[in-house]
Amino acid sequence: MAITYTGRMNIPNIVCLSSDVSGGKIEGAQPGMVAYFSDSKAWKIILSDLTLGDYQLPVGTIVSLLGASEEHVGQVGGLMAMVTGTVTRPADTTAYSIYDAISNSTSAPTILTFSNASRVANASGTIIDAIAACNNAACTARLELDLYRLTPTPINDNAQGTFLAGDIASYVGTITFNALAKPTTNSTEVRAFPNTSLRIPFSTNASANLFGILRTLDAFTPASATIHYIILKIMQD
Repeated sequence: MAITYTGRMNIPNIVCLSSDVSGGKIEGAQPGMVAYFSDSKAWKIILSDLTLGDYQLPVGTIVSLLGASEEHVGQVGGLMAMVTGTVTRPADTTAYSIYDAISNSTSAPTILTFSNASRVANASGTIIDAIAACNNAACTARLELDLYRLTPTPINDNAQGTFLAGDIASYVGTITFNALAKPTTNSTEVRAFPNTSLRIPFSTNASANLFGILRTLDAFTPASATIHYIILKIMQD
């Protein structure tokens, strides 16, 4: 038994578990009482014959049944999140041409992933800002990022980072960055911001992730195993 009686002046009058129901009734319950099942989240009302009927919680009622935990009654978006995706390029210094993809392999690249871009799976949000950064302080290239709600076709490092017809259905938008630059003379990394203000709405699938293809807009010779970071600032619904 896990029955808690909160009194007739409170709603619910009873907090219990589904296993506390025996023969369609709750021991000690009286007609008109409202029961909340903490395991199934169901609401029931005690009928005149002491059996259970469905109960609709009145609109506007605020119920506090939860202890100290991350559980809460409902969630209405408006959350700010910073999500980061990284690409560690191959251990070579092969020069990039304009529009080449920057990936982690020249033969079997994995997709740049922004985990938990949305608050929950199959949810939505809006990208409102972004940062590109690189741990090679000599890199001054302009970068561009295509974003998708589903995993796009992988593109090998140094191959043209083109937009493929098969990925159109999941395309979210493109972020074009200004040239990477050191914020101070002695900085050991470079960073860049978008060349225009951002407001890119998106929705996710069951993974809650976004995915990207990163390319360069300038020809340059990279350092071996350079790491590129893309940070998305997201208003989650």
